[in-house]
Amino acid sequence: KDLKISTEASCFNAESKTIIYNQHLSKVEEHLSYEQLDFRTPILEALFSNLYTQHHLISILIEGGAQVLQACINEGYYAEIITFQSETYLKTGLKAPHLC
Repeated sequence: KDLKISTEASCFNAESKTIIYNQHLSKVEEHLSYEQLDFRTPILEALFSNLYTQHHLISILIEGGAQVLQACINEGYYAEIITFQSETYLKTGLKAPHLC
């Protein structure tokens, strides 16, 4: 959001095209595409709208933490959910999103 990420982060290597969403600037530098979003609006709507209109993406895979995944579920931004369950009962850790 505020571009406070180390330039040593792997997203800055040239292995693949990278979109960096932020509230300050829009520009393209080699494999990096900086996309400015209005973070005062519903962020998922703005993000998915940008991915569709500017990058022509109609399908994405979201690997996120419980908060990101729960937000997508709550807003109905999914067509399919694939879950993986451990054979071992985990007594501690972050709670998974609620699917129902």
